[in-house]
Amino acid sequence: MALSYSFHLSNKSHAVSNTSKLNGVCKHNERRYKSSRSYDKENIKVMYSRTNENLYKDVQQVYHDEFDESLKEFNQKQNREDRKIKDYLKHVSDSKSNDVAAEIIIQIGDQDFWKDRSMEFKKSIIPCFQEQLDRLKELCPDFKIANAVVHLDEKSPHMHVVGVPVAEGYKRGLSKRCSKTKVFTQKSLEKLQEAMRHDITLPDCVAKVDSNLKQRTKGRNHDLTKKELTELNEEKKDLQNDIKSLENTKKEQSEVVRKLDDRIRYLRGEPSESNWGQRLADGTFIKAETVVEVNRRIEKLKNEEKELQNSIQKLKNEYSEHDLKAMREENAEKTAQIAILSNENKKLNRIFNVFKKTLQKLSECEIGDFPRFRSRATAHIPTTAEGLSEEDLCEMEKEWDEERQVYARRMTRGR
Repeated sequence: MALSYSFHLSNKSHAVSNTSKLNGVCKHNERRYKSSRSYDKENIKVMYSRTNENLYKDVQQVYHDEFDESLKEFNQKQNREDRKIKDYLKHVSDSKSNDVAAEIIIQIGDQDFWKDRSMEFKKSIIPCFQEQLDRLKELCPDFKIANAVVHLDEKSPHMHVVGVPVAEGYKRGLSKRCSKTKVFTQKSLEKLQEAMRHDITLPDCVAKVDSNLKQRTKGRNHDLTKKELTELNEEKKDLQNDIKSLENTKKEQSEVVRKLDDRIRYLRGEPSESNWGQRLADGTFIKAETVVEVNRRIEKLKNEEKELQNSIQKLKNEYSEHDLKAMREENAEKTAQIAILSNENKKLNRIFNVFKKTLQKLSECEIGDFPRFRSRATAHIPTTAEGLSEEDLCEMEKEWDEERQVYARRMTRGR
């Protein structure tokens, strides 16, 4: 007789559709509806708990871990306060269009197999349930497990696994959502059930009784409820909108490609649909140069460059290197003469200024003082600038200033 195996996803009336149902699952799985005297805690084995507190808080923690970031991004985009979602778990529960969580029940062996078995015999199957839990995490990563507990106090040992099915990639609303119908489709559920049945390591005591599992019976693995069908239709509508958006994007990109192809043809000098160029502020339209026109202009510039090189070479041929050297030497000599004459001219200008001042002062002298002042004032005036240095000129100007001051004092005393 083969050992039975069942992998059941809660649905319809047993679905965890809201927080009230979640509280009920919490009470049942953790035996919170009974007093501590009415059941033995040793017969309830917690295999996994995200918070190590209770199932309800475990689910709350999964919602925080998985949806807080997406919820924050969604709320930041909302301009109206009433459109923001403060508690996503409550939001899903109130929406009545999706289940807040999903529960999977795994059972190995039916009640006939476990009938009259001792508690120690039943506890031997716990490592097998741990193996199933680890395998479920690996095969279905989008089902975020919140809590798992094994019941040994019922007719046959079984494990309750409660988690949150998480789907991503939504274009509208939250990009990451709780979606049971997207994670557990009929096809994916069949594949998951088949994979979970393989390579089950049965404890020795169980394997001695029956080491073979029953073949899986064909049938419907998941019946869609009205709520799930509504959500599925919404997702279908979203997909249709996405397809329409992609088609519009494809159309726009095709137009861009068409224009680029047309411009390439124009630049090549081939027939094109449009005249490419630039319109200036005054409305003038300047056509873009084609490749042919650019090549023609380049060729023209090359010819002009060649002609210029020929002209330079012709000039080089007309004037030998010897002639050029002689012209450079003659030019340098004339430049030096100009510098000497310029310096001489500056000196003469300064002598002229002193002489001018002397004549002016002589014209102002009284008759009795004129002979003496003339001889002294004109004694230091040179007749030529030849041989005068900068120091000589400065000394000459200094002597003139002193003579002028002496004469000024004498004239003041005479009056």
